[in-house]
Amino acid sequence: MNKPQTASDTRRLTDLVDVETLQAVQGAIAGITGMAAVICDDRGTGVLPPSGPPELTAVLRAAGLQ
Repeated sequence: MNKPQTASDTRRLTDLVDVETLQAVQGAIAGITGMAAVICDDRGTGVLPPSGPPELTAVLRAAGLQ
């Protein structure tokens, strides 16, 4: 049986990978695909602002992924 997580057990993506690396990966994905990209945590919250073409990142921002 799994024990419930406490605040001290919770790890964030940015605890494992620095923000600069995440931004580079996200930007590369957006650049390669020509689409907007946003890296989200396990709860669906954007870790960084969206990357990619402005008209597409506006859609992500409007959806609350800032």
